[in-house]
Parts: sequence; structure tokens; C-alpha cells
Amino acid sequence: METGELTLERLIEVAQGEFEKYLEALKFRDIGKGNDAIKSFRSLLDAAANEIDFDGIWDNPVIEYPGKTFCFTGVFDYGSRKKCETAVMERGGVIDKVNLSLDYLIVGSDTNKSWAHQNYGRKIERAIEIKHKSGDRPYIIHESDWIKSLL
Repeated sequence: METGELTLERLIEVAQGEFEKYLEALKFRDIGKGNDAIKSFRSLLDAAANEIDFDGIWDNPVIEYPGKTFCFTGVFDYGSRKKCETAVMERGGVIDKVNLSLDYLIVGSDTNKSWAHQNYGRKIERAIEIKHKSGDRPYIIHESDWIKSLL
């Protein structure tokens, strides 16, 4: 699949074409064509996601610990994920997964090669989805801001 220039109009055009292919595959029960269309959709979504400027996702709230839930993603300058989680628990925080009750998602300074997209992984993707629905949480915190809260 060739996305060309990733303008909104171009993305819509490519998505419509791939959707038509998928519908045709369903109509004729063509598994191969259906799988090709699904792979193309995934490529399209990855290409679109990699064009998003993620500098605007960072929150900078006062980070509270007692009874608040935290999740970590990425690779951390602070140390291992276990070390990061221990620092939170020592301050009364709770480790959890990305869900509707999560308070803070802490994102490591280094990108993770296993992330689903070039710029972010599934945890960040899910946190953004939840945040759009809830309007405020979870807060998405860059590691450097989280480290400042430990001092």
C-alpha cells in the first residue's frame, strides 16, 4: 500500500479503497483478499500514527502517590521497570495496568523497539483512548517529569 503524502484527504482516499476491497472479499468469501485488505489497513493506521506529533500528549500535573494507580511503559533512564514500580510503591502508590481507573501512565525516555507503532505502543494508545472518553485521566507523564516528583 502506498499512502503518498499523508494529508487527511489522502488518508481518507486510501482507507476508502481498502474498505471497498475488504467488502468485496467478504462478499465473495475470499480469505486471501480479506487478509490483504486487513494488512493494508494496519499499514495505513501505522503510517498515520507515525505522522502524529506526540509532543502534545504530555501532562504535567502535580503527581500524588498515596492510593493513586501507576503504569509504566517504555525503557527508563531511572532504572528497570521493577525499580520504577518500587519507587511508586514506597510512596504509597499502586501498580496497575492501563484501564479506566488508572491515574498515571509513565512513559520511559527511550522508545521501545517492541512498540506497535514507531512513536508509541499499545499502552499509550489505550491511555489516549481512555483520556479522550473521560476528559482528564489517565495523565500521561514523561519519565523526566515523574523523576522530579520523586525528589
